[in-house]
Amino acid sequence: MRGVDFSLYWLPIIGGVLLGGIAASVWFGGHKVGGLWSGYVGLICFLTAITIQIQQAITQTTTTGSPKIRVRGVTILTPNGGSVWNPVDVLYNIGNEGRSVAHITQRNFAVHLEKPGFSPKGPPSFDYETEDRSKIDIEAGKGISEQFTSKLRLSWEQQQAIRNGQIILLFNGYVYYVDDVGSSTQIFFLQRWDNATERFFTMEDPDYERPDQR
Repeated sequence: MRGVDFSLYWLPIIGGVLLGGIAASVWFGGHKVGGLWSGYVGLICFLTAITIQIQQAITQTTTTGSPKIRVRGVTILTPNGGSVWNPVDVLYNIGNEGRSVAHITQRNFAVHLEKPGFSPKGPPSFDYETEDRSKIDIEAGKGISEQFTSKLRLSWEQQQAIRNGQIILLFNGYVYYVDDVGSSTQIFFLQRWDNATERFFTMEDPDYERPDQR
């Protein structure tokens, strides 16, 4: 590693000398071919230093492990502890179960109603007006809690139907994130409201629940 650090220190200096000093003097001295070759060698020094830095970053990420984002702990917020879901405000936690920092770049969520026995057909759809492109970093083993206010407005009859099991309430979404070397990952999830625990739980479905897609 000390040899690598030594190379990263001296290669840019050597490249700069070759490009800025030797090449310029040879060029203005009339030896253009020699100047071009000197400049070429200097450029090789710079590219070698960049390559070593990239390899170091990849090695570090491989050693420490990749980030792994999950959306859990999802529930509904009600004003003053009441029972009115209008609008439907969802509290969720984005956690990093991986071994390195995750850089969140995009996320979006949706709340919708379905009949009992619901079986998704095709990939989920989202309102891209609600897409959040604010960037956040989540360290390994850490998480953040956020709130999503749905455009869905529930009548009192619909809320009673949900509590009676006549309608099911679903929460789904996606999260895009990258690791320290720029490798991107997206997760999709689908969760169903459970009246007994007053929380959302994951539904297993290949179109909606796709944990890691690189």
